[in-house]
Amino acid sequence: MCGISGALSEKEMDLRKLALRFMDVIGHRGPDESGAFFADGICLAHNRLSIIDLEHGKQPIHSHDRRCIIVHNGEVYNFREIRDALKEKGVNFFTNTDTETIVNAYAEEGSLCLEGFNGCFAFAIWDKEAQTLFAARDRMGIRPFYYYKGEEGFFFSSGLRALLALPFLKKEIDYAAVSEYFQHLYISAPRTIIKDIKKLEPGSFLVYSKKTKELTIRKYWDPIERMKNASSDFIESEGACVNELRSLLRDAVKARLLSDVELGVFLSGGVDSSIITAFASRDFAGRIKTFSIGFEGMGYYDESGYAKEVAELLKTDHRTIYVKPQIESDLMDIVRHLEEPFGDSSAVPTYYLSRETKKFVKVALSGSGGDDLFAGYRRYLVSNRLLKVVDRAPQAVRAFISSALENLPSSRASKVGEKVLLAKRLLNLSGLSDFDKHSSIMTFFDYKKRNRLFADAGTNREVDHRELWGIGGNYVNDALYFDMLTYLPGDLLPKEDLMGMAFGLENRIPFLDHRVVELSFRIPAEFKVRGNTTKYLLRKAFGDMLPRHILYREKHGFALPISEWIRKDLFDFVSGILLSDRMRIRSILNKDYVEQLLVSHRSNREDLGQHIWSILIFELWCREFLD
Repeated sequence: MCGISGALSEKEMDLRKLALRFMDVIGHRGPDESGAFFADGICLAHNRLSIIDLEHGKQPIHSHDRRCIIVHNGEVYNFREIRDALKEKGVNFFTNTDTETIVNAYAEEGSLCLEGFNGCFAFAIWDKEAQTLFAARDRMGIRPFYYYKGEEGFFFSSGLRALLALPFLKKEIDYAAVSEYFQHLYISAPRTIIKDIKKLEPGSFLVYSKKTKELTIRKYWDPIERMKNASSDFIESEGACVNELRSLLRDAVKARLLSDVELGVFLSGGVDSSIITAFASRDFAGRIKTFSIGFEGMGYYDESGYAKEVAELLKTDHRTIYVKPQIESDLMDIVRHLEEPFGDSSAVPTYYLSRETKKFVKVALSGSGGDDLFAGYRRYLVSNRLLKVVDRAPQAVRAFISSALENLPSSRASKVGEKVLLAKRLLNLSGLSDFDKHSSIMTFFDYKKRNRLFADAGTNREVDHRELWGIGGNYVNDALYFDMLTYLPGDLLPKEDLMGMAFGLENRIPFLDHRVVELSFRIPAEFKVRGNTTKYLLRKAFGDMLPRHILYREKHGFALPISEWIRKDLFDFVSGILLSDRMRIRSILNKDYVEQLLVSHRSNREDLGQHIWSILIFELWCREFLD
């Protein structure tokens, strides 16, 4: 991975100085070398993390006819096949990079070239003849692309921080984005926290004309259309699903082993990362390096023992990295690299895992995406028999159960606490529509709570993406597709990219190979969730590769005991920030309501750790980027 940035402007502006500023701000994304291109009113800048063709891959790179020039972040894994096809057309190549393949494919085919790319990428191409900038982002949104269009021109970057450095930019907060953040803990494309900066949506490209100043954005891969069409092309045979999944996923892993530098795999000991590691072990030349993280004194939160067991089974070169989180000293650096308010506390262990892994390799594969394609989260069990029984129970019975649960501890600190937390959530869903059930599960501060949280309730907006519900034809697929369009590109993917790039570590995600994703659309819901078993097909498909107790181990998640820390060790640190005059003077959040949340959480009346954490991250973001 790398960092890209650029500008097109007719205004009197020192573009060389701007390019240097861009490259300095996002230099962590590409620490190996940098380069830039300048023409009349245009600059393209690049920070390189060298992965393939280390000697000749410096960017920007021209097309063979020198008509187009590109800056590129990411990888196109099938570039060799595309390059061979272009060579047959007479195209000459001067490097062995995927970047040169991309720019030549565009020079020959225009935007149609995107249909042939298999990878994770964000790139921008300046077309000298057409006087246009063409930019595109991969289908799933694995690599970021931010842009600003205003009177001053068009500006883009891999990092929001780079655009925040524009001297003329008004740092005006988008309150719809703030509402979405406190509702879901992330901000989904095309919004960003800043009103005038946008994200290019996954599976999209844009064209900016230097002559007309017009910006056109189009989808080249429309998941909604593909989801709808898949319902008429379901694979009815479980065996056929298994065979196709095994074949495609193995090929996806093999493609992502392409590297001219040291490479490894994040191994948690869960189902998904174990499957990726098993395939990588078969196709990697030598012993694949694997990495897990352990946290001293974390007990239930420490999964490193499971990872070690899988590593021994698969004979990997395994390292368990033990760290003691230093939240007070490291949190501001985490916020800085996340670039926008991001309330998912699993960013913290991802940060530490990336930091330690980079000491050994430059590329790491992960098992992310398996839960999102094949229904691994427990929220996909909402339509199971248990909730239907609860729905039919008399109100008096539900009230009695709710009262009984009220005094039981509910947190992720233990298996019992997790079960109680899940039971409480299920009771709260009784009687709701399918969309409202799912929305409730994914919501932290609902509309009424946000009215209390915001200093000015008039800034509150409802951002629930209701229009994306109902694509799958049943609850499981409706929920899966909804999350794939919102949670996956809004939360999971930026977390891995940004925390990896904080240390110059490239992450690769085999499950999100678009061929595997499209296969998942064609798999019926009953093969994804069966009874109370999530990821049924995935577990079935790899029964010969991994032991049953690994395949059927209950999902834990990548987490830290944030709630417990806020009640105890971090209480003074957190309350000192959230009850400060600095936050009150900013007048975005209601300090009195925040204090009520802190008191309620500390007294153990409610588990509000994640709510308080999201407020803390927002306040620290304001201090870093607004103050």
